[in-house]
Amino acid sequence: MSCLAMILLGNGFDIALGAKTKYSDFAQSEQFQILLTDNELAQYIWKKFEMQDKKWVDVELELANYSLCLSAKYGNCVPVDVTKQFKGEYEALNKQLSSYISGCISFNGDGKIDSVIHDWYSLIRSEDLDVRIYTLNYLPGEYRSFDFLNDSDDKIHLPNHVHGKVSFNPNDAPKIVFGVDEACNLTCKEHGFLYKSRNENLELYGFSEIAKDAEIFIIYGSSLGITDRWYFQKIFEGKKGRIFKIYYYSDNELPTMKEAVSEIVGDYREFISHNELSFIKISK
Repeated sequence: MSCLAMILLGNGFDIALGAKTKYSDFAQSEQFQILLTDNELAQYIWKKFEMQDKKWVDVELELANYSLCLSAKYGNCVPVDVTKQFKGEYEALNKQLSSYISGCISFNGDGKIDSVIHDWYSLIRSEDLDVRIYTLNYLPGEYRSFDFLNDSDDKIHLPNHVHGKVSFNPNDAPKIVFGVDEACNLTCKEHGFLYKSRNENLELYGFSEIAKDAEIFIIYGSSLGITDRWYFQKIFEGKKGRIFKIYYYSDNELPTMKEAVSEIVGDYREFISHNELSFIKISK
């Protein structure tokens, strides 16, 4: 009998394929820069980017921070016209992000990801796994990396795009899930439009059921951050006798990722005493 496995892909997967989908790339793109003229939300994000020497910015997290700043400024009672402006600027940012990502169709990775996927293939075949792949990314083309996994059987399924996919038609409205998790605890209820769970483009494809029943979990390209906390709660909470393989690139990432797991499970030592948890550094 096949063992159920879940593979969860974050943006680091697309980056490994060679796509320039980092938020730092987006912030420096023409699509973002045009917003700086009169979009106060974009201006706020740009300032945060400059504070990091233009090396990194978590745009989704800054959506939550901007909301919290407005709440602090107006005493948790943000005026209707301010919220209306915020929503309009968020929608404009969403549109520009979708436009930018749709242009990131070149896959010229460094080859590391091919080796990783082949390792997954070996695991899948040796353990006779029934594999469900979920991606939090927007590019529809990443499935090409899994072509060799799809042989005569039906135990390996193409990625489910939880957060939707960009369209290559510039006239199409954005159909991506861009925002934050309820774990961000926005204090202004009128800013609920930021919550991913309320986005009509969200496609969970039985995520909760698979996360509950899977015996093996592979996570690649995600920092396990708070803006996607719900998915990781479903994956980690209440588990015993499971196998977790989490990939990372930089030594600086590892403490943060372990802390994220600890926040989710509560008792980290208890969790690792009942499960096999491996953090796998991707060699340079």
